[in-house]
Amino acid sequence: YILSGHTHMNYFVELENGVIEHNCVAVAGSSWYTESAFGHNMSSDGLPAGYSVYTIDKGELCWYYKPVGMPVEEGQFRVYDMNVVPEEFAEGLPENSVLLNVFNYDPSWKIRVKEGGVELDVQRIWAKDPLYALGVKGHSFSKKGAFRANYNSHMFVVQARTATSELEISVTDRFGCTYEKTLSRPGKFGLDMPLGNR
Repeated sequence: YILSGHTHMNYFVELENGVIEHNCVAVAGSSWYTESAFGHNMSSDGLPAGYSVYTIDKGELCWYYKPVGMPVEEGQFRVYDMNVVPEEFAEGLPENSVLLNVFNYDPSWKIRVKEGGVELDVQRIWAKDPLYALGVKGHSFSKKGAFRANYNSHMFVVQARTATSELEISVTDRFGCTYEKTLSRPGKFGLDMPLGNR
């Protein structure tokens, strides 16, 4: 198990021979730049500033993500109703799609989204976090590698049937901890939206 850092992004790679690398985001997010840009620190892949907590009990290694200033259960993912996200931040996603950023995702996580009791297909995609992209837009530092909005692999998209349906979202980590949110649509997009799944 390899811990790495200094990229201002979170990512997880599990190789076939059982070697795991977990790159942990900087606790300052994209340093002090995002604090001055839009009032709170985020990393370039959209995570609220935070840190990973690791525990070892009877030889078993466990971990979770702890956002700064937010309870663990409220800071594991963010959801976007893409119908209200401006086109420049929408990654070309189709109408009625919903985007999830699951901050500490690894392939053992389970992501479920239901619309009217019907489970929707969840697709993992390579995308940028729209809120971070909005927050750094127009700032000179946004062209710098560690601070610009970066594509990442912990983004997921679902296609809802209508623009106003309510979605029930749950994500479960590899240790069985489940985090939930009900998304009422149309949703909200802007610098005052919650950083996590509140």
